[in-house]
Amino acid sequence: MSITARVIHSLKWMTFTKFLAQLLRWAVTFIVIRILMPEDYGIFAMADVVMYFFALLSGAGLASALIQVRDFSKLQMRQVLGMLVTINFFFTLTVFLLAPHIADFYQEERVIPVLYALTIGFLTVTIETLPTAMLEREMRFKALSLVELAAATISALVTLTLALAGFGLWSLVIGSVSELLLRAGLKCAVHPVMILPHFGFRNSIHLFTFGGIKTLTFLAWFALVSVDTVIGGRLWDAQTLGIYAVALQLSYIPLNKLVPLVKQVAFPAYSRINQADDDISPYVMKANSLILITSFPLFFGFAATAPSLVPLLLGEKWLEVVLPASLIPLVLPLRASQELLDPAFEASGRPQDALINWLIVFAILAPMLYVGALYGE
Repeated sequence: MSITARVIHSLKWMTFTKFLAQLLRWAVTFIVIRILMPEDYGIFAMADVVMYFFALLSGAGLASALIQVRDFSKLQMRQVLGMLVTINFFFTLTVFLLAPHIADFYQEERVIPVLYALTIGFLTVTIETLPTAMLEREMRFKALSLVELAAATISALVTLTLALAGFGLWSLVIGSVSELLLRAGLKCAVHPVMILPHFGFRNSIHLFTFGGIKTLTFLAWFALVSVDTVIGGRLWDAQTLGIYAVALQLSYIPLNKLVPLVKQVAFPAYSRINQADDDISPYVMKANSLILITSFPLFFGFAATAPSLVPLLLGEKWLEVVLPASLIPLVLPLRASQELLDPAFEASGRPQDALINWLIVFAILAPMLYVGALYGE
């Protein structure tokens, strides 16, 4: 099967399973939003932004290095696993030590136990990184998509059940943790990697260098997409932050579902093309055109219908969501286009270009977001 055929096959499977999973999640989310209070989402957002920061550092760059490199040895895989164990053990301890200080920063003590519970994610990253890298390298996206569907379905039902049972904030926390555990366990079952970690890293410096730059790129991207929540958590109360978080969540639904799907398939495909010394430029242009053609009507359509959709879907207590949900989607097609540059840079062995791109955008937008949060509430 050619690269183009494998990409199309992968996208079909991932689109189908993502669509099914998203239908269920939307149904569950709109029910849960009617049950929970805005402050529940605000507190979860405070913890989630912190844990997402650490998750970006916890090993995804190493997975990308294994996908991009032409070949590697079993010893190098063991060294990567050793690095994953070391990093994630350190991050678990760090979160436990920093949790009280994070609560002081947000002026919200209820965030502490949520942070403790979400550290389970460090265990799951350690377990699933190598199986994920091998499945993506082999372009077995049908198996990956079915794993994601199963984990999303079960975790959504867990969240709904707990919300109906009156667990409040903890229905979001336990639902999130259940998805992490299910996804890691299923990936290991589909592609078990039976090796022990090795803690000598000399033979894998090139992998760690690539992974390190990729991790810095994640950080720059994360800083950009999270700085608004961090600033809002500091300057706003939980009620206001919850309103903004829900508006952001609704606005980003197409971006969060469409772009990662294309990026996940594009990176190993671009890597294979680059390893064969072929030009990836035509493929990059086609992928970018696809995203723009799809995203403009999606985002502009949502912005136009937000005043009617928000009260219909969320209820009258969420009317304050209408204004931000009408404005945020207008710029997101350009964000989608920008994000598709990353897999092209990385597959061609130039991850530093993606890093520079995100740093420039962050340096421009962060001060503007701070001023807006300070004076625009």
